[in-house]
Amino acid sequence: SEGFLGRKMKRKSKKMSNQTYFVTKENANSVNATKVSIAYLLILFTAFFGGWAFIFFQQTNGKYLCAQIFSQLGDAALPMLGTFTGLFYRHEKRTFGRRSSYRGTDINDQEKGPL
Repeated sequence: SEGFLGRKMKRKSKKMSNQTYFVTKENANSVNATKVSIAYLLILFTAFFGGWAFIFFQQTNGKYLCAQIFSQLGDAALPMLGTFTGLFYRHEKRTFGRRSSYRGTDINDQEKGPL
């Protein structure tokens, strides 16, 4: 039965494939269809890359960085890792290259609370 569900479906599909269909000139104009497709592509391209650029530049300016980070490292593997356990606050103006800087709380620091 050549992949069809039954003889009746096969006969109807053969009948449809032998039909002739007429297309009006307005619907067959491929130049206009190409222009519309290119316009849609350009609009989508501009919108996606515009949104991507906006988020990218906000990331490079530190917009999405955490104001404070809590770190708890165990000292089972390396005893010195316990040194980096605690609460760290982000330096607003101090960076290392393009990387942000975080400062740990010290015994002499006053209690800052959430930023």
